Amino acid sequence: MNTKTVSGRGERLLFDSFQQLLTQANRKVNLISHSEEAHIEANIQDSLLLSPLLPTRGRVLDLGSGGGFPVIPLAILHRELSFTAVEKSQRKCDFLEHVSHRLKLPHLQVIHGRIETQTELHHQCEAVTARALAPLSKLVLLGAPFLTPTGKLLFLKGKNFESELNEAASQLEEKKLSLDEVQITEDLPGREFTATVVISSSGVCSS
Repeated sequence: MNTKTVSGRGERLLFDSFQQLLTQANRKVNLISHSEEAHIEANIQDSLLLSPLLPTRGRVLDLGSGGGFPVIPLAILHRELSFTAVEKSQRKCDFLEHVSHRLKLPHLQVIHGRIETQTELHHQCEAVTARALAPLSKLVLLGAPFLTPTGKLLFLKGKNFESELNEAASQLEEKKLSLDEVQITEDLPGREFTATVVISSSGVCSS
């Protein structure tokens, strides 16, 4: 468990800068939906729900990073970790690189490409994160190969999380993974609640 929290004015300024950069870029490139643009601050807080679940060292892989959630807020807060963002859209990668440069996040690597082709990262990640990317059944198959034996899948989901968990049961069994917990957060603007789904490896690397 990672106990680091937002504690300094510098971090708050970086969150504000990210919000400004995203708002400006979204006028030219479709990074996030217009409805999400009205709730960027809530999306930052949503992303930070993963913070206490991150490891204290090692690599964190973010799948389909898009407009930067959750990877940018997490990278701002956790400079002790190495972050890798994988995104198939070149325009979104360009934005992520721009944010990384402007906010001075040298511990964030941006990779342009499909998640399935990043085989050099297999078994290298202590945590794999994703938000608003795909159903849990697909996320489990995408994320499992990257985990170390002690790694965790950390996914932010919405109101359909229970049905998605039921549908992902066979994939969890196939990849020898287990559901650790689901944390429900209800006080974020613009959404009914957020379900933080925590899935752990059984100690056997999945390929």
